[in-house]
Amino acid sequence: MGKYVLRMEFDRMLPQLNTGHTRRHWSVGHREARRWTERLRVGMLMGRHKRPPKPLKMALVRLWRKSSRQPDFDNLVMSFKPVVDALVKLGLIEDDGPSHLDREYLWETAPPRQGSIVIELTEV
Repeated sequence: MGKYVLRMEFDRMLPQLNTGHTRRHWSVGHREARRWTERLRVGMLMGRHKRPPKPLKMALVRLWRKSSRQPDFDNLVMSFKPVVDALVKLGLIEDDGPSHLDREYLWETAPPRQGSIVIELTEV
């Protein structure tokens, strides 16, 4: 059996930027995490994506943000935290620690109000 690969794109759905834990109430982050877990769950069902037989022990995740304005790198990384956490919660990866998950954070330009994100998860 080949390596597991998952690729999903979410049009007009961008994770929040500038959302450091010191700048918001904990409940805001909790709601954002729940939203992204549900978006990924529905995205997997709608796209007929299958989960791996068991959570991946080692994987590479590439995360693209397509937006009209380029975020600074720290905000780009932080904005994807609920997405990465959702991968764990949905049982796609065993853990999001560095011994289990390599990451690439990328940005591309998009027209205003036509942003999207792309998630590409590959078993290593």
